[in-house]
Amino acid sequence: MGLHPEDHKNFLMECQAYTLSGNINVGHYSSIVFAKLWPEMERDLLRCHADIVLYYDECNPTAPNQTSPEIGAPKDVMYGYCNIGDPFFVLDPHGYMRRAAPCDDGEVHVLTDNSTKFIQRCWRYYSLYEDMGFLEYVWPAVESTYHFMKSYDCEDAPKDSLPDVQGYDNAYDGWCMVGTDMYAGGLWVGALEAMDTMAAILDKPVRSEVQAWLEAARRNLDAQLWDSTGAYYRIDTDSEYPAAVFTDALCGQRYCESFGLSDILPRWKINAHLQKVYEVNVVPNPDFGAKLGRLPDGSTVPTGDRDTREYWVGTTYYVAAMMLHAGLTNAALNTAYGAYYPVYEAEHLAYWFNTPEAWRDGGIYPRPRLASTWAGDHASSLRGVEPAQVETDDPSGDPHQYQRARAVWELMFEIKRDSTFYQCGDVNSDGLIDLSDAIYLLNYLYRAGPAPSPLEVGDCNCDELIDICDVVYLINYLFRGGPSPCEQ
Repeated sequence: MGLHPEDHKNFLMECQAYTLSGNINVGHYSSIVFAKLWPEMERDLLRCHADIVLYYDECNPTAPNQTSPEIGAPKDVMYGYCNIGDPFFVLDPHGYMRRAAPCDDGEVHVLTDNSTKFIQRCWRYYSLYEDMGFLEYVWPAVESTYHFMKSYDCEDAPKDSLPDVQGYDNAYDGWCMVGTDMYAGGLWVGALEAMDTMAAILDKPVRSEVQAWLEAARRNLDAQLWDSTGAYYRIDTDSEYPAAVFTDALCGQRYCESFGLSDILPRWKINAHLQKVYEVNVVPNPDFGAKLGRLPDGSTVPTGDRDTREYWVGTTYYVAAMMLHAGLTNAALNTAYGAYYPVYEAEHLAYWFNTPEAWRDGGIYPRPRLASTWAGDHASSLRGVEPAQVETDDPSGDPHQYQRARAVWELMFEIKRDSTFYQCGDVNSDGLIDLSDAIYLLNYLYRAGPAPSPLEVGDCNCDELIDICDVVYLINYLFRGGPSPCEQ
């Protein structure tokens, strides 16, 4: 696949049930681990997608260039829109799920968030490694994708420099969003931020046009969707329940705040929205993560759409990382714990390292669901559910291991960036708690030695004072079986 057979080709499947590979859509949440730890793999995948945008379109050669969300699938489990087969040679069907024209209201929709995610991922790679050869290579595809996305500001809707969505045409294809929506709109503003910076680096004439679109898109997104009474961003303008509080509404902000771009919207409003998400979508059921959305009063969105009832594991970790970046530390950790607990501590759910994409109803119903195979029957019995009750999207009965859950790495890297995280008792910050910490603290207190950094690591008994009591507390912990630092 692609124009570079010398590249190391690698394709990560979405999961065993959804076998589509090289995922731009879901990979937006999970690919940070490749960008940081295996950058050649991330580079090669993005180059391959750039080739797809410009050169490949087997099913619809007359359609505008558009990023394919995945590259191929080794077997046909769920889909049949177009060719499916070896991902080294064949594109996937999702890449061709597009309207005949961007503003056509027919049933075949492009997933409007794929193109913006491609642009943002290209910026992330460049911002990490300043690989000018990479940026010059992908730029034609990035610019082509930008022009394609502009066509979604439809003529029969207000011209506001924002994409007009028409139902189930983004990653949350089980929630009907209509008009201007916060998810696609925010990703578009974030992509324009990336476009502006990349165009400046490459000295491209399109930059002035991009800046005009960016200014208008940011202004109009805020004006159309900010709810000043509730202090949050509504999900969209024209669906049946536009006031819903959507957990992943600010997805487009994450790459901007992490990789040197401006915020997509006013920072104080971003923080207020994240606080609202925590209060409405996490607090009512904190052991299961962040529900995708509720109405502002905490009630369920009554459309019956699948996604309105679900908790998505990767989305939970992703929004937790954003909360932590915003300084909402307790909200971030409580939110993330709700994704961790059902998988690794709630033994009655029997997930462990088989993390599903989503769950609902107290974690009992995961998705993709286990089929009624031996493995499915066994897991069902552990959860106290009759096998016949376990619905399935996966006729093969394969386990989950869903890729988006790797968004936990977004949270891990955010924790690493956040200097407010520390271990009480590790006074000299060497990663250990031992006698050298007690000596360090004594030197600070009585011999004008250097202060602990941050100072709070020396408050071993958590009484908000740093004094000889902390030294005694630490010695008791180390040598007399006393409680650990800050254990109350």
